[in-house]
Amino acid sequence: MARQNAEIARLRTDAAAIPYALEDAQEIAEQIEGEYALLQDQCAALPAMVAALDQFIAGREPMKRLTAEELAVVGDILAELHERYGEVVQAHLPGTLADLATISLRTMVSGPPETLAAVPDAVLSRINREYRMPPVHHHRMLDAETDGSEVLLLQLGYDDLMEWAWEETGAWRFRIGAQALLTRDWQAATLAFETD
Repeated sequence: MARQNAEIARLRTDAAAIPYALEDAQEIAEQIEGEYALLQDQCAALPAMVAALDQFIAGREPMKRLTAEELAVVGDILAELHERYGEVVQAHLPGTLADLATISLRTMVSGPPETLAAVPDAVLSRINREYRMPPVHHHRMLDAETDGSEVLLLQLGYDDLMEWAWEETGAWRFRIGAQALLTRDWQAATLAFETD
């Protein structure tokens, strides 16, 4: 909003401004104000919904399977959250029961042994068959470059199982010169996000 107000102030004094530019900038400012007001309203109402959710989960085991009735309630809750508080929660909450199931499975697979043991065999087989490896770049550690001048300390590829979501063809790569590695000069290490 501050940037938009600055642009409006600039256009008011700019004799060379394109016709209707000030009017367009004011319309954008009104739109921003409307979106901000909507966010404020949703943020103000959200604590009541959070309290209702806390009551829903009170006293239950965190990894206990939901009954069909409870699953229907959770589906309704997700729909209501996105309908009534969508601007606030859209990037932070799953939108569907399928999304929630995926998050739950990721949590179970990467959690303590008892959660992994609770994953049904058929689901675990599918995960091991289809999702055990990152889709494009494998995770790697301590791999010398072909010319021997650098060592790849660590490579982290896109990995939806780990919820590492960035460009699928990209990888974070930590490197260090071979001599710096021998002398343990860790400040010489570099980090780059690279796409192939």
